[in-house]
Amino acid sequence: MYEPVFKRVNLDYFKLLKEICCMRKFIAILPLVASMIMFGGCEELDKLTGEDSASDGLDLGSVVWLDQNVSEWPATASLNASVSGGTVHVPYDKANVWPGVSAGGASVNANVWIFVQQDGTWYGATWEWLRVGQTSKSASSVSGSHIKKAPLESFQPVSGETYGFMVSGLVRIGASNIDERSNVSMVTWP
Repeated sequence: MYEPVFKRVNLDYFKLLKEICCMRKFIAILPLVASMIMFGGCEELDKLTGEDSASDGLDLGSVVWLDQNVSEWPATASLNASVSGGTVHVPYDKANVWPGVSAGGASVNANVWIFVQQDGTWYGATWEWLRVGQTSKSASSVSGSHIKKAPLESFQPVSGETYGFMVSGLVRIGASNIDERSNVSMVTWP
């Protein structure tokens, strides 16, 4: 007997669709919703593309958050971070999508996070702002003087160590724009 395709789709996708429709942004996502329904959701699309859209490089439930805990925010942005030539590259696909907020004369829309393991504990902290469209920062800015929170206030990256990077909507100093984040991308410091 024929089983309607929509019965096989995870209820969470319909909740997301409802949320997006209520925000009146449904027209732009109709092709995505159709694909999700046809292919059985993001998991099936991930299999087709070879990508894992919801994968974090570490267990966010075990992280000690030095800024706002954003682990429950949906990971709507895809990030594949890298460090080279004195630059931290954080190319994420929402750089021109998340709304900007005026701060210090610039329009900023994201904070960059670093996840550092010390004495067996992972700490997550923001260390910089990103302007609308910006996807890189100087590697020298990845430091305790930018994190400004214990126990990472004197942190300096060490060559050969692995760190996690993430981008989220604004959380530093009370600013906010959107409750979304990227996946955590693990990088070995050069």
